[in-house]
Amino acid sequence: MKRVLLLGVIFIASIGQMMGQKHEPWDIYITPKAGATYTGFASKNCEFKPGFIGGASVEVFFFPHFAFETGLSFSMEGANKVDNDIDSRDNDYNLNYLNIDYLFKWYIGNRLNVFTGLHMGRLVWAKADGVDIIDELHQGAFAIPAGIGYNIGRWAISAQFNYSFPKLAKSDKAKPILNNASPMGGFVTIGYKIQVF
Repeated sequence: MKRVLLLGVIFIASIGQMMGQKHEPWDIYITPKAGATYTGFASKNCEFKPGFIGGASVEVFFFPHFAFETGLSFSMEGANKVDNDIDSRDNDYNLNYLNIDYLFKWYIGNRLNVFTGLHMGRLVWAKADGVDIIDELHQGAFAIPAGIGYNIGRWAISAQFNYSFPKLAKSDKAKPILNNASPMGGFVTIGYKIQVF
């Protein structure tokens, strides 16, 4: 019984702390961040591939519970054992992107937030089984991300899901192999928030 009461007190205290603190309008934070990606191709039978993401963002509060965030990042994406529709071979794809995000964030209290917006990526490096294929693929991509974040002191943890458009294949050579494949996956990052104003 004592444990239940103690857990209840801790839970209420944490809710109170989360709900009690408020950001001020025009608070501005710079957040360097790094983390992991887990990506694959929609519309293709494949194995998801782990990778790295790193970058920085700027977050501006317009209201105590509403902020806008924009940031630049580099991500390692792709997929393993992708079905090849021409022959029975499976292919491994490694894709590196430079990304920019425009996110609208709604805070529940001071710590928990949900966000969406626009994610745009520029393909800067692409290989399939070690062969350069960047000219065979669309080099621009965009997505409507959905995500959730949580702040612990100055540390910010974020999880984001992206389903990118357009289709990956651009050339006549790539279209029969990749068909309707589009990059998709999740990103988890940890960042350190530095208040500027």
